[in-house]
Amino acid sequence: GGCSTPVAALATVTDGMLKLTGLVLEPRGEREIGVSGHGADGWALGAQLASTALSRGAREILSGG
Repeated sequence: GGCSTPVAALATVTDGMLKLTGLVLEPRGEREIGVSGHGADGWALGAQLASTALSRGAREILSGG
C-alpha cells in the first residue's frame, strides 16, 4: 500500500458516453484489480467502479495487506 502502490485510470468520451477504466496493482506485480464501465454520469460511474474494485480486493492492496 501507500505511495508506492500503482493505480491508474483512463476516461474517454465517445458520442456523449463516458468510458472509465481503472487499475490497482500490487507493488510487486503479483496481483491486479481491473474495472471498466460505461455511463453518462461520471460521478456515479466512478463510485460504482470504485466499489467493484474494493470488493474484488483492491482494499487489501491499497492498505498494504
